[in-house]
This record gives sequence, C-alpha cells and structure tokens, in this order.
Amino acid sequence: LSWLRFDNRVLDEAFDESVPLFERIKFAAIFESNLDEFFMIRIGGLSDLATLKHQPVDNKSNMTPSEQIDRVFEALPPLWNKAADVFKRIEAALAERGLERMTPDTLSGDDRTFVERYFQAYVSPVISPLVIDPRHPFPNLRNGALYLVCALDSAEEGRLLGLIEIPPSMTRVVEIPSHTGAYRYILLEDIILTCLSSCFGSYVPLDRAVIRVIRNADIDPDGEGVEEDEDYRQHMKRILKKRLRLQPVCLNVSGTLEPETLKTIRKSLDLSNRAVLTRDIPLDLGFVYSLESHIPEARRKELLFTPFRPQPSPMFETGRAIAEQVIEGDKLLFYPYESMNTLLDLMHEAAFDDACISMRITLYRV
Repeated sequence: LSWLRFDNRVLDEAFDESVPLFERIKFAAIFESNLDEFFMIRIGGLSDLATLKHQPVDNKSNMTPSEQIDRVFEALPPLWNKAADVFKRIEAALAERGLERMTPDTLSGDDRTFVERYFQAYVSPVISPLVIDPRHPFPNLRNGALYLVCALDSAEEGRLLGLIEIPPSMTRVVEIPSHTGAYRYILLEDIILTCLSSCFGSYVPLDRAVIRVIRNADIDPDGEGVEEDEDYRQHMKRILKKRLRLQPVCLNVSGTLEPETLKTIRKSLDLSNRAVLTRDIPLDLGFVYSLESHIPEARRKELLFTPFRPQPSPMFETGRAIAEQVIEGDKLLFYPYESMNTLLDLMHEAAFDDACISMRITLYRV
C-alpha cells in the first residue's frame, strides 16, 4: 500500500503544470510501467503466499497476503481513473500543439482510406485471427502482450470468441499523412479495430476491446535449481520463458465488451472480477516515448525539458593521461551528472598500455 502511494506521487508529476507538457505524459507512462512491475513481482509474490493454508502475517501491516491483496484492489480504481483523466487531458493539449492521436471513431474520408489500405498491405498478412470454440481452447496469452478480443456471431455455431495478437514485430505508431504540418498518428491496435469486420470471414464481431494480461513473474532463479551440466545462460532462458506462462494476476481492458464475453475471458484466465481493470485509454503507454522525435521543432522548447549535458569532471586535468591521474589519488565521478567519457578514456588507455594491465578501479555509485 505504501508502494501504491509512491506511484501515486509519480502520477502527480503528470498534473504538475510547471513540468513541460510532453514530459508530463511520460510520467503517466512511468506510472503505468511501475504498476505493471508491481503486479508482476509484489502482487505475484503475495498471490503465491495467499495459496498457503496458514498464511504468514506481515510484521509491518499486520495483514495476511490475502488481506493485502484485497486492500490493493480496493485502492486501484481511483488510481486508474486519475491516470486516465490526466492522460486524456494531456493528449488533448498535445493535439492543439501538433501531436494528435487518431482513433477509429475520429477517422473519416482520406484518413480512413489510408488506414484501410495500410491494413490490407502490411497488417493483414501478419496477423493470425483465432476463433475460440470447444474444439479450439483458450490459448496462453503472453505476459504484457496486447490482444484484440471480440464476441463473434455465427448462424451455425452461435456465439464464439475471436482473438488477435497485436504483432509485436510491427511498428505500433503509424503516421497518418497530414497537409497541415502536424504529426497525426494511429496505434496499430486501432488500425486492426478499424478493419475488424474483415478479419474473421463470415463471423460478425459483436463487441471489441484490447486486453493485456499481467502474470506473476516473481521467480527466484537460484531457487529453481541449476542442473550440474547445464549452461547458466540456458537456465536463465528457461526461467524467463516460464515467467511468460505463470498464473495471471491482473487483466487490463480498453474498450467495451459484453458481460458474457468478459466473463468467458476472465474464467479462462482464472481471475476474479476485482482483478479486471477497465479503462478508456490505450493499454501499455510505452508508445509515447517514440513520439518525442516527431514533436514539431518550433514546439520542442515548450514541450520538453532542456536536454541535459553531463559536465566534465573537475577532478581531472585535460591533456594528461587519465591513468596517471588515478594513480596519483582517488577520483570520484558522479553519474549521470558528469560525463562518462573520462571512464571510457581510461578504459581505452588501459587497453593499449601494458602498464595499466594490473590497475584496479573502484567506482562508487552515489
């Protein structure tokens, strides 16, 4: 609960009007990525402990793991609403400054034609729509991946479930041509949503949403046991693959699904109602970082922090070998405030100077 209060303070930075506008939307993305990690590790670990017959009591909160999870899910809806509210407000302000996200509802005319042609040329050959029925069970959804789901109406088989993974290999942000000088873009999942009716043949989509499953990733690699003849790299590769298939702890939903559709997905993932978090902004806000390079030059000073340039360390004299100066006395470098070039120069010297082979360097991170 104290960690949630910390992440709430991170989100408060998105409300701070003294922070440049685009930097504020980054804080909304940081808030979300923090929360993903929180679910994967902290809630994941508590979920494991909650399965024990005799649950331990935390010595700080005096609560069992189940009680802590209950309190967390009670505290989440206001946080999500707060994040969605500030994200939409910042997006609207950025649109006025030449950085506009288009959605299926706002597409018309030439914009819709462009999106449909882009889908047919680039997206349709890559995606693999799945129809889930009694003969095709619900698949394993990868941790953190985006999926588009919908209920499908079939005259012969009744109501089924459709599923499309948003291709991780494709660019998620797609530029829409503009004659005004603004950067208009649409997300890959919204391109598929726009053309969803052509994805499932004769099946008719009844509802639609983007979903994202967060799974328990709290695995102790040393506790898994390494085989005597096993390469540790292969061991870690096996552990990381296992993390993708562990028990879901949370389901994020962006869009509108009928109650029966959502119930089917929730039961397939073995999640309770409280673990389903619905919002009306995009899932996985990591895409905002790719927008920075498209900010109009005239607006960069207004929308971004002044780029920080690390300073040369005053503890070193220019023109003298770094190794000599280190041998004379200890030197302390402060990162990221001071340039790393000093250390890189020292490594370069050591690589070509036999006298530096035995030199030991201690770096203090403050």
